[in-house]
Amino acid sequence: AGSDRSDSGNDWSPAPLYESSESSPSVARVLVVDDEPTVRRMLARLLSEAGYEVVEATDGAGALGAAMQSEAKFDLVITDIKMPGMDGRELGRHLNAALPGLPVLYISGYTSVPGGGLGDSGADAPFVRKPFDPDDLLRKVEAMLRDQAS
Repeated sequence: AGSDRSDSGNDWSPAPLYESSESSPSVARVLVVDDEPTVRRMLARLLSEAGYEVVEATDGAGALGAAMQSEAKFDLVITDIKMPGMDGRELGRHLNAALPGLPVLYISGYTSVPGGGLGDSGADAPFVRKPFDPDDLLRKVEAMLRDQAS
């Protein structure tokens, strides 16, 4: 009886957070989506340690449910492109339709994105190739959040 709930289509759960009595509403909320537990947990830990509030999802359907059902909005979604069921591209399209303006950072172990760009118009979308340098990823996240705020 472990915590694995992979039989559920909405398998998402908040990452462990450091509670603070001086909780700031300016803390960015990031939804991390990857079907590989090691990668997902590493991303969640990296972002949590950098001060972000992180929610994890194991697949696209769970991520979409998390984004739609969450009382507090997300500021950024980081998703793997290749996942079983709803892949990262499809998730990005659903999020763009339901929550326009929510930035999505795509990650993948592939050297190039199959099928061209990731954006709705086929244009390039923010993309980081795995394995990535943690500092490079954090810089990309910070830049995307800064662009979103301006």
